[in-house]
Amino acid sequence: MTKGISLPSLLCVLALGVGFAAGYAAAPKFSDPVAETPALVEALQEDNLLNRSLKLGQFLQTLGPDNLDESLVTLRENRVGVSDQELQVFMLAWGRFDPAGAFRWARAQEADWRSRLEKAATYAWGFIDPHSALQTLKSVPSKGVGKAGATLDNDLVAGWRVNGDVAGLTAYLISLPASRERESMTTHLLAQIGKGGPEAVIAWADAIPEDANGGFKRVAFNRAAGVVAHANDRLAAEWYERHRGRKYTERALPVIARRWIDYHEPTELLGWLAGLPPLPGQTSDPEQIRAIGQGMKWWLRRDPSAAGEWLNSMVVIPWVYDPALASMAQYQLKQSPEIAVYWAGRIQGDTLRSETLIKSVGRWRRRDREAAEKWLAEAEISEELRASILAAKEKPRTRRTRGAKPD
Repeated sequence: MTKGISLPSLLCVLALGVGFAAGYAAAPKFSDPVAETPALVEALQEDNLLNRSLKLGQFLQTLGPDNLDESLVTLRENRVGVSDQELQVFMLAWGRFDPAGAFRWARAQEADWRSRLEKAATYAWGFIDPHSALQTLKSVPSKGVGKAGATLDNDLVAGWRVNGDVAGLTAYLISLPASRERESMTTHLLAQIGKGGPEAVIAWADAIPEDANGGFKRVAFNRAAGVVAHANDRLAAEWYERHRGRKYTERALPVIARRWIDYHEPTELLGWLAGLPPLPGQTSDPEQIRAIGQGMKWWLRRDPSAAGEWLNSMVVIPWVYDPALASMAQYQLKQSPEIAVYWAGRIQGDTLRSETLIKSVGRWRRRDREAAEKWLAEAEISEELRASILAAKEKPRTRRTRGAKPD
């Protein structure tokens, strides 16, 4: 919990976020630094955003119980053009001495700006005293804040995660039921923790108990894996290997693969994935298979030429890269089904090769039936597979509708 909050850093953010948003056709004229604290009305009527943020920040340093009522009247009368960020900073200044009062006032305002005020006041209260804010939010009825069904929890957590109470916020997230909203909050918290480096992220994730409520350990490890892999691929690899095989690492390896492809050398990723030793009692690792396929799919999106050159550089492609070949075939389906068939045919595993060939030849038959069936008649494949390809139902050519997935 933060006591006696100082606003300079917050006001600096306001200056950057609001002041530099303005563009000028000609060089603007900036006022000289004010010798006296400007009035709130002077700040809110200032059109030059850089000067406006300076004046507003200077005034809010003086906001207190003695001038609050007058300031609220001024804010209400000059609210047109006031940004959400300015409201947020105003509430942070008020919250230094009465965050609960700021929230009550926000909820009592007219509907046309009540939701914006509530969000700003909740953010400020979450920054200053999140536990008190939580208790109040549980007891107040909703007035339709924001979108239908939305709550103020995200605003509270947004303030909470920047006040330094990582342990308290983590405990709160663990207490919540599993949901996409909790996962999103965790992602944002990790962005904050990540400012301390990947080691800080690893320490945070490792400290979460395996039996944390709602599978939170898996959520935390999954999200943290992406943050660490972004910052340091080798550190992410070492960390994953220490935890490999544990239930909470499920689906984390493909996350590492995608971030590695985005920010580091793809061939090193695929080399590392291929070299992972078998897990005790298992002949294959579903996570390894999934990550190799996802890694190649992601690489093809980013740099298809480089991905293709890497595969073509191998005279014999090891069986461990079968998922990468399947991803290559999938990538080629729309552009060149015959090339997709070529890559599918190089897959060594019978099941994956058959599945990929059925799909690839099926697409080829729809595009160029004569060429596909000529290949099918001459291909050195089993009669069983040939029959399966011919028996596969052809999807009718229909216009794609919004949201429909391609075959």
